[in-house]
Amino acid sequence: MALTTTGCRSKETVRFGIVVTDEAVVAAQIAASEINASGGIQGHPLQLRVIAGGSSTRASLSIAAAEELSGDSSVIGVIGHSNSSASLSAAQIYNARHLVQIAPTSSAPLLSQVGPYTFRLVPSDVHQAQFLADQVGADRARPRTAVFFVNDDYGHALRQEFHALLEGAQVPVVYEAPYSHEELLPDPAATARRIAQESPELLVWIGRSAQLRQLLPELRSAIPGIRILASDGIDEAMTYRNEGGILTGVQYVSFVDTHAPRASLDDLRTRLRVAGGLLLTAEAAFTYDGVMFLAKAARSAGIGRVAIRDYLAGVGTRHPPYVGITGTIAFDSNGDPRPAYNLVEITADGVRIVRTSGPEESP
Repeated sequence: MALTTTGCRSKETVRFGIVVTDEAVVAAQIAASEINASGGIQGHPLQLRVIAGGSSTRASLSIAAAEELSGDSSVIGVIGHSNSSASLSAAQIYNARHLVQIAPTSSAPLLSQVGPYTFRLVPSDVHQAQFLADQVGADRARPRTAVFFVNDDYGHALRQEFHALLEGAQVPVVYEAPYSHEELLPDPAATARRIAQESPELLVWIGRSAQLRQLLPELRSAIPGIRILASDGIDEAMTYRNEGGILTGVQYVSFVDTHAPRASLDDLRTRLRVAGGLLLTAEAAFTYDGVMFLAKAARSAGIGRVAIRDYLAGVGTRHPPYVGITGTIAFDSNGDPRPAYNLVEITADGVRIVRTSGPEESP
């Protein structure tokens, strides 16, 4: 694994481990530069230790990254990993080594149970499943529904919670199938034909956008007018670009409105664009907040790993909530934030907010 760093070099340097995607790495670097410009952390300059390949879901790579970072005594916290599977695999190492892990966008329910050193900035998919289920009947009651889900910890857990809710609401699930995040669909046309045989009115997509972009042209040809509802997994740069307009009309779950016209978001959006034409994704926004939030904890509690963990566990109870660019951060006893969601529709001109839910609707 390639390692890169940013910040000042000093024998007194403290480090944050960073294991996220490319846009989010740059957001972390921007946050670190702001922290160092304002005096560092209790007089210590901050340096980032970035592990390459942050988007990987492979357990072996995630565990190796966690071993590398937790074995470095100068690392006082980690922002990562980029997805639920990787965060779950790495969490066992971080908790055993007493190193705080702040997962920016990992939502698998099991992450709530992995240990006291793991926190996350988005809510558990127990809540996202309910939010998705609430949207199913928006056009018509009990639509015939097809479900595609990514074959990993994130996809299985969210699909299980969601399916149970549909059963309880007597929504007919006429088609269900997993797919691999690491491979393109082998025959999108054949897949669309199989789905069309069941005459669904709604497709619920639980996963990432690359395979959805493959399937949509074929599916819309086979079932004109089918409604597409997707989970937060497609909230990524590829979706924002919407090349060819393929994703236009898709509605998806978002944890934060990164397109909102707020000064804090505008500033980060501009700096990412200048840094390399990058887009402000949800993960980039949460990673920026994660670095700033972790620095706040270390400035308040000191740079010891245990002291930082104890401070974070009290944010929202013993300590004030942290207000970041993504909203207000506070934790429950499992290290989870309160649930808050947006339903976003992709349009020909960008995106629009269709519906919001939760206490952080207007951060």
